Amino acid sequence: MFARIRRGGALAALLVSPLLAALPAPAHAQECSARTHVSWNTYLGGSGTDVVEDVLVNSRGEIFVTGRTDSSPFLNSESGLTPDWGASTFVAKLSADGKEVLWSRIFGTAGADSGVRMALGAFGEVYVVGQAEGPTVSTDIGGIVLPVLSYQGGVDAFLAKVDSEGNLSWFMYLGGEQSDEALGVAVDGDKVYVVGRTNSEKFVPSAKGLGARGEEHDAFIAQVQVSPKSGPEVVWTRIVGTARPLGKPLWVANDAAHSVIAREGMVYVGGVVRGNILDTDTSLKPGTVNPGFHTGAADGFLVALDPAGDVKWFVHLGGNGVTEVTDLLPQSNGDLVAVGHTEAMGFPKYWSGLNTSDVFAQVVTQDASLSPLAIRLDVPGAQSTVGRAAIDSSGQVFIGGITEAGSFNPALMGRGFDDSFSPAGWDGFVLALDPLLEQMSWGSYVGGTSSSVESVRALALDGTGTRLFIGGTSAAKDLLLRDVGYERNAPGGLNGFLFGVRQDSTPPTGGSVQASIDARGRITATWNRFADDESDIVGYEWSITDSKQYTVHDFSPVKDGSATADDLVPVPGERYVVRVRATNGVGCSVTVAASEPVGVGVQPEPPGEEPPGPEVPAPGGPLSPLGWGCGVTHPGAPPGALGLLLLALFGFRRARGGVAPRA
Repeated sequence: MFARIRRGGALAALLVSPLLAALPAPAHAQECSARTHVSWNTYLGGSGTDVVEDVLVNSRGEIFVTGRTDSSPFLNSESGLTPDWGASTFVAKLSADGKEVLWSRIFGTAGADSGVRMALGAFGEVYVVGQAEGPTVSTDIGGIVLPVLSYQGGVDAFLAKVDSEGNLSWFMYLGGEQSDEALGVAVDGDKVYVVGRTNSEKFVPSAKGLGARGEEHDAFIAQVQVSPKSGPEVVWTRIVGTARPLGKPLWVANDAAHSVIAREGMVYVGGVVRGNILDTDTSLKPGTVNPGFHTGAADGFLVALDPAGDVKWFVHLGGNGVTEVTDLLPQSNGDLVAVGHTEAMGFPKYWSGLNTSDVFAQVVTQDASLSPLAIRLDVPGAQSTVGRAAIDSSGQVFIGGITEAGSFNPALMGRGFDDSFSPAGWDGFVLALDPLLEQMSWGSYVGGTSSSVESVRALALDGTGTRLFIGGTSAAKDLLLRDVGYERNAPGGLNGFLFGVRQDSTPPTGGSVQASIDARGRITATWNRFADDESDIVGYEWSITDSKQYTVHDFSPVKDGSATADDLVPVPGERYVVRVRATNGVGCSVTVAASEPVGVGVQPEPPGEEPPGPEVPAPGGPLSPLGWGCGVTHPGAPPGALGLLLLALFGFRRARGGVAPRA
């Protein structure tokens, strides 16, 4: 009995399998790991020296850049500098596709000036901070700008507001009698927080002063009220100053605040100190500083302040070497990611001793605890972070900087857009770290073959988290990877640059494919609705197989939308399956088969007419691929899949119950 069932099932499978194989398969998507694709790239500058220091993106995807330039003209525009100016600050706004400069503004003094960081306001305005080395501020469109606070001497920090149309609204010096630099800025409503370093004894004398001076340069934090009714006003400043450790040279006592985050009424600042803050600022309670200073030449630090400038907690990061925090990133749960570089043994992870400086990321919780989420990229050679890092909504962290050795994991660098290290020496780099800070997701070198002067200085993400913007500086003439962007030829000796990069770990979305026979009897395919919102679709291919799954037209590139196999003459009575493959910018693809096979002699139903019932072909005409019991057939056709199934079930009932006795 069971042998009879097995024989019937085997027979059904034998007959049905080749028939089913001729049917189109559903969409098949290739498995993808995270990869990147340069959508566009551009040089930014003129005939002189130009450096991009910071990049930001607004809600429309438009891009803002700042830095310094001594080029005239700048960005191939009418704006330029007067001959007696030195390096000046520039701010520019580019279209989301990187092909157009919407506006640019240059301002500065006769000395060496530079924009360093930016923050966006609620009405599209841009707050820029940096340094200025002169008492008189001019713009590229002519005229003298009267500063809100006057120049104090030496090099002063500054805060400037540029409106949404690119006009310089106001300019404010922040400094004292010595050297002062602004390195970071954040906006919280009508309050702007500026951080940096100063070695002035009286930093912004008109404001309320908090904290204590150390030696040489100290870190500073300043709160500026920017209400449109009263104009900008410095409310308070706090100095974070330390003294050099015993026996250390004077240059060691240089502190700085590099980054600031303002959210929910709190202010978080990251930077570097060269000694124990408790030794200089006796107003701090010992319980607010934990852990204390380590044994090395410098520690990174994080400090939390309330809106009045009072310290809530202070954390040292480091070990027995130099550690520096160069940026802070906010996590969605309220914790912070400190990004920087370190020479300290054992911080925050194991150190092999193969290198002089490593990149690190360390999570610090809202209550000042060091989270176990941390990573140190322990590779040979020296690596350092520079400027702004970035974080997406999933917690993935992006770090940029400069490296002297091409020693990052080659497999992971291969997922980036450039895995070749410059033979000239130093290269810029970009690294993506997974949200748990366990490993790199991907990385890329950024550099040409003809220059050792290049670095990545700023990273920014758009609102979707899929577009990464990379800014920096390079003297290479062969830096760019795509022939898409505003300026594709290096205009000067040292140039700013900007890359628009798509990151993607998924294939495109499959669309709809239709196949038909044209008037000449050739197979034609049309398709639509393929899409990829992350890295765009960069190409299509198509193939044709017959009912035996033999490839009669292998995958070959085609234009968007349609293709015809001019060299293939279909065999009468044969049925063919058309497949279309779409590939995105990172090499991931999806393949979709046409909804119905096609062949010569197969008559499609007239469009717009409802057939009265199943078509019954004449004997010898085309049959349903499944025979009777499965679609269109004719009398005397062999049993199809459904017919075989019915026969098997009937045989099973007879075998199990025997022949029923007559009544």
